[in-house]
Amino acid sequence: MRGHRSFSARATNVAETPHVLQILPYCQFPMPTRSPIIAFLVASPFELLDLTGPASVFAYATVRDRPYYSFRILSTTSGETVKSMGGIFIADTCTFSDYAGPIDTLIVVGGLGSLPGAFVASLLIGLVQTFAVSMNGSLDGAFLNCA
Repeated sequence: MRGHRSFSARATNVAETPHVLQILPYCQFPMPTRSPIIAFLVASPFELLDLTGPASVFAYATVRDRPYYSFRILSTTSGETVKSMGGIFIADTCTFSDYAGPIDTLIVVGGLGSLPGAFVASLLIGLVQTFAVSMNGSLDGAFLNCA
């Protein structure tokens, strides 16, 4: 048969395999020093499923039987709780403006009742992005004259 390759079921000698294939099963990839942080920016009143649905999906990601992601719940208003449209409160939140930690992924959550809160959230995100871009732009040439 032309173009057909046959494979034998013989045992492969380690000396015959390329070096890369010899070490692949034994590679230990370095773990990040911290888990990626997913922040949920919640505007009250919000749809509870919009918060718990994505959080439960990300919670399934594990590395060595440990959760891969860390979660932060941030609110658009002051106070330590946010209220869902069904009247359920989520406690232990921090306001977006007070949070000083890193954020790797930001998910904005809000229901139909939180349109003013969503507007404030979009303004805050726009300001953060503008500040980050302007900082990056202002630092572009900062180290050119260093010797």
